[in-house]
Amino acid sequence: MVVRKPVPVSLGLGLLLLTPLVSTAQAPTPVVDLNTTQEQETIVFFLAEPPASLGGAVFFTADDGVHGVELWTTDGTPGGGVMLKDICPGACGSLPRNLTRVGSRLLFFAEDAEHGRELWATDGTAAGTSLVKDLRPGLGSGTDIYWMFDAGDAVFFPGDDGVAGPELWKSDGTAAGTVLVHDLRPGPDGSLPVARVMANGVILLDADDGVHGREPWLTDGTAAGTRLLADIRPGAGSSTVLQANFAQAKEWLATTGGPFLFQADDGTHGPELWASDGTTAGTHLVADFFPGATGGFPFGLTELAGTIYLTATDDTHGYELWRTDGTAAGTSLVRDISSGTGSATPREITVLGGRLYFRASDPDHGMELWASDGTEAGTVLVKDIATTLFGGPLRLTPVGGQLLFFADDGTHGEALWKSDGTAAGTVQVSDFGGQAFLNLFWFYLLPVAIGDRLYFRAFDLAAELDLWASDGTAAGTVRVHDTTSPTSSILLSPNDGGILEPTAWGALGNQLLYLADDGTSGNEPWASDGSPGGTVQLAETVAGTDWSTFSGLTPLGNGALFAAGTLWATNGTPAGTAPLLPTEPSNVAELARLGGTVYFSGASTAAGQELWKSDGTAAGTVQVKDLRPGTAGSGPFRLTGVGSTLFFVANGGPGDRDQELWRSDGTAAGTVLVKDVRPGAEPSEADHLTAVAGRLFFTADDGTAGREPWVSDGTAAGTFRVKDLVPGAGSSIPPGADRITAALGGKLYFVANDGISGEELWASDGTAAGTLRVLDLWPGPRGAEPRGLTVAGGRLFFSADDGAHGRELWVSDGTAAGTRL
Repeated sequence: MVVRKPVPVSLGLGLLLLTPLVSTAQAPTPVVDLNTTQEQETIVFFLAEPPASLGGAVFFTADDGVHGVELWTTDGTPGGGVMLKDICPGACGSLPRNLTRVGSRLLFFAEDAEHGRELWATDGTAAGTSLVKDLRPGLGSGTDIYWMFDAGDAVFFPGDDGVAGPELWKSDGTAAGTVLVHDLRPGPDGSLPVARVMANGVILLDADDGVHGREPWLTDGTAAGTRLLADIRPGAGSSTVLQANFAQAKEWLATTGGPFLFQADDGTHGPELWASDGTTAGTHLVADFFPGATGGFPFGLTELAGTIYLTATDDTHGYELWRTDGTAAGTSLVRDISSGTGSATPREITVLGGRLYFRASDPDHGMELWASDGTEAGTVLVKDIATTLFGGPLRLTPVGGQLLFFADDGTHGEALWKSDGTAAGTVQVSDFGGQAFLNLFWFYLLPVAIGDRLYFRAFDLAAELDLWASDGTAAGTVRVHDTTSPTSSILLSPNDGGILEPTAWGALGNQLLYLADDGTSGNEPWASDGSPGGTVQLAETVAGTDWSTFSGLTPLGNGALFAAGTLWATNGTPAGTAPLLPTEPSNVAELARLGGTVYFSGASTAAGQELWKSDGTAAGTVQVKDLRPGTAGSGPFRLTGVGSTLFFVANGGPGDRDQELWRSDGTAAGTVLVKDVRPGAEPSEADHLTAVAGRLFFTADDGTAGREPWVSDGTAAGTFRVKDLVPGAGSSIPPGADRITAALGGKLYFVANDGISGEELWASDGTAAGTLRVLDLWPGPRGAEPRGLTVAGGRLFFSADDGAHGRELWVSDGTAAGTRL
């Protein structure tokens, strides 16, 4: 069996995290062995695409080691899988995404050798698989934002024709029927729309028109029928947040015969539950769960028998299960599962047989499977399955009248389970004979119910991601297709005391880009498709044996940009790798992408180090603004995107140290100082820029209160110190520390020293009252010194020393009770 082998690299801890435990169980015979060599693989993280059905067949993405990632089909039987079409001929792979059925055809995004990422369609045959429309002619991509909304007889998606920027498009699967719905934000920036839910032929979406911020809109699929629903947060502020994982949060709901419900922040109440009947006058706050600007952060909106159930927090309880009929009086707590201020955090709320099923955590059982009939007495633990931290139920999916999910009971490992809602009827279906592992934490499963079977992904013992299916029985749980499927990847390696950090490695399509030294050219960028013949040096960015400064690989269009002295572009081939401009800008760093634009810090002879931007072409690579006229340069750094706004730190004043917070919309006129936090030549030392729920948190020293947490909405008036944790000129933020901030659940988590408890983990919702220490891990003034704050799977991970165990890995759900080794 072929297992891909990039040029050998040292992964250290990264390999330990990804290597499965080998079972001694008898190995089953592979269903389809596409690859026949026995090379061993260097493991990288990779994600897959959920399968879809059409005409009795199942379609999925796979890589057979020869053609790259392409579209495959199976009838669901072992050996019944074949590649539908080699859309990008050879090993390049078309990377199909967002498989969506429209009538008798399947629509998806893909890229071939002649076009960028565009809309394709298939009728299930190779001959009937073709490009629908080239929105952005040539190698430019017509979409770089991966969502597709199924509206029955058409799909809606974010298209970019290179003129209007990312805007709302629709398609019926034909070229003539693929059209721009409405240019909500005239100009190249685009409104970055996201379609959320649909009712009575009308789609509720959110978008930023450049005037009102990101707000809810309605469309019937025509320009005339597309309008702003309500400016919930008046002015340029945004009431909603552009989310990468919007489908999982379930913060939007179209009720049966009733209103739209969604989470929004009007700037006064914080993120709360809103409802709309489709009119501006009928758009209103349903309930203020958490009075004040904190907000209850409702999510998981699910309808059962005309009542809406959701997860939210108030000023008395943590995140618990609530119910509402769409009115304030009809909104109430169902049950306080984790009593007091602790959070049960119900997730994956799923309806089956007139009951709700969800996963939730209490102090006695940890994360387990719960069920509810909507009453306090009827909200119960189904079964205590897991004995491990991450073993609880995951990916709850109704299939054929039963609930299938994945869990680890601490004995059999990661396995497929099913439940009829009783403890006795909650049993393990299959542990795959010890020949597969699920890696529950990294969410590769992507289960989809098609007919009476569940299709999902699982790793085999060679760490290949295979397609499996189950009818809810052990005998009916089989590996349908045996293949590798690296549709995207990021390689991590140990750095900074063993904490895993992204390095100068990255993915471009199904290629791994990395630094290597062949003994002649020094350390230079290379690319590999996993085969010896497909492993090549991309360029010699520095002549001779001197090392390249290759860094900041940033995907854009059908290629990527990176820094290596100047700004380079690559499509993954030596011929397609070259500097965009011959000599300047030099000293390129801090690449940050917003939409179809990459911003970076670069130096020129005339202006010094300033803010630049690029659309991936030489003509489109320009200096945004000379913030500090002359050759000294403003030295922009910490480039951070919040919505469609770029924030950064720069020295725009006459002094050498006047570094303050700036923002840019990509134009010279729109690149301005946000606020002079510390007037005069001394810098505020703005740092640790972190995007949280549509706002920017950062740390700064105003010369009066020391280095403390700040927040900004991009205006001077909306930029203020959140709280002076060490009253007076003392500073609470540790100097010179990196990776001490992270965003989770609409809050900023950060490391601070209040002068009493030492450096500990804190959380803030952007208000003084809502800025609190999470837990004193090492009681007393010493402090646990948390570092390496990283969010994954809805939890916060970090290293800390509690004074008893030494420096170890900790995990937190943001509460004291939910913070543990």
